[in-house]
Amino acid sequence: DHRDLHSFPTRRSSDLRRLMQSRDGQTLMQALTRPDNGVGLQRAVQAAMRGDTNVMAELVGRVAQSPEGAALMERISRSVEL
Repeated sequence: DHRDLHSFPTRRSSDLRRLMQSRDGQTLMQALTRPDNGVGLQRAVQAAMRGDTNVMAELVGRVAQSPEGAALMERISRSVEL
């Protein structure tokens, strides 16, 4: 249905907003910014804006290496439609 495609960016935006306001979203942001006061996250966002998502994937991958980070990523992926 074309209406679903038309509303996709809005739905994704609201999903992202809801995630970032959740406890897990806040925990993820802390994990992404803690090691270097957010410098790595800023670089990853800038690279993603240029079309290179590898830096962000690497950053998230580092979070998921710990058991707590892996559990966090699992909860987040279950809570959002991909």
